[in-house]
This record gives sequence, C-alpha cells and structure tokens, in this order.
Amino acid sequence: MPLSFLVLFTTLFVAALHFPESYDWQRRVISHLISPRHNPDGFLIPSLGMAFSALLVLPLGGYIGRRLWGISRLLAQWVSGLLGAGIFLVVTVTLPLNVESMPASVHWVHEALARLAAVGMVGGMICCCVGGLKDRFGGMQTLSPLMVTSWSALTLIPVICGVLAGILRLARKADFEWAHQLRQLLRSTMVMQLAFWEWVGVVAFILFLVSSVLFLPARVKTQE
Repeated sequence: MPLSFLVLFTTLFVAALHFPESYDWQRRVISHLISPRHNPDGFLIPSLGMAFSALLVLPLGGYIGRRLWGISRLLAQWVSGLLGAGIFLVVTVTLPLNVESMPASVHWVHEALARLAAVGMVGGMICCCVGGLKDRFGGMQTLSPLMVTSWSALTLIPVICGVLAGILRLARKADFEWAHQLRQLLRSTMVMQLAFWEWVGVVAFILFLVSSVLFLPARVKTQE
C-alpha cells in the first residue's frame, strides 16, 4: 500500500510538471493529467503509474472483506466485490484514454467506466460502514471504535456532498430563486469545481484504506 501511494502521487506530480500550463488542482480534473490531448508531453507516466498503483491495492478489497466475514457473510462478499471491481475499473479507465486514435464516438466508454469505478468504491465503503455499525451496535464489538468512526466520517464526505449537489441541481431546475443565488455565490469558489471534489474523493478513499489496514483485526474471524 505505501508503494502504491508513492507511485500514484509521484507520477501525478511529474505529470503536473509537464502540463502545458500551470496545473490548477482545484479546477483541472485528474483525467487531464493522463490525457494525450491535454497533457501531450507527460500523459504516459501518470497513466501507467495510476494503473500500477491500482493493481497494487487491488487485493485490499478481499483483505477487508475477509475481516468482516464474522459480522456478515453477505456484507463481506459485497465489500470484496464492490471494492475489487471499483479499484480494477480504475485500471481500465487510465489505459484506454492514452489511445489517441480512439474515436470520439466511444469517449463515453471512458466516462461510464470512471463513474462505475466511483460507484464501486463508494458502494464498498458504504457496505463497510454498515458492517462496522452492525458490529458496534449489534453486541459483537469486534472492531475498533476508532476504525468504525473513521470509516463513517470518510464515507459521509462523498455521500453528503453528492446529496447536496443533487438537491441544488433539482432546486435550480425547479427555478427556486435561492438555488440560483447560491450557485452564483459559489461559482467562483473551489466548492463548485468538479476537480476539487475529485481530489477530495481520492484522498478520502486513500485514508479509508489506510484506516482499514491500521485498525482492522489481524486475524480473520468467522461465524459459527
């Protein structure tokens, strides 16, 4: 896991140095760093780096799932499957994007895979939280309260932000004056930038994996 994170951030830093203009992490999405169109001189290194970094942490889905097996077999299977699928899809997202000859008509495949990857990882995080809360309040209490708290806090970040963004969008479509005013107020801030929340999501997921490895029990517990 440390090697994975080192490879990820080192290659992204190198890509930012080769970016044609000053890279603004609050406004530029990560995809621009691995895009031959936006970053023609530095796209290959971060693309391969992200793929390799994802492959290194791919076993963590099963690692976490096995340690939830004693709480709920079904949840453990969902955790392993969702986290594993989400992390693997990151690999598929990074590599095809480097093919310059890829027709514009299939660019939607990249976006679909990226969204599926996010759904898988967030879904796995939510299942972990459900398992952790079931353990704490179901009488078993085999998991560290610090880990369950960190899981819940880190998972709530993307969930709450997504819900608030959806509410604001629906309110704007319904032509509520306060929604238009709020969007106008936040337009020039980083809060309204997709890139900012993308980086926040990446850091939150990394911290989620770190807390899992630090606080999960070393031995696997199974149900009788």
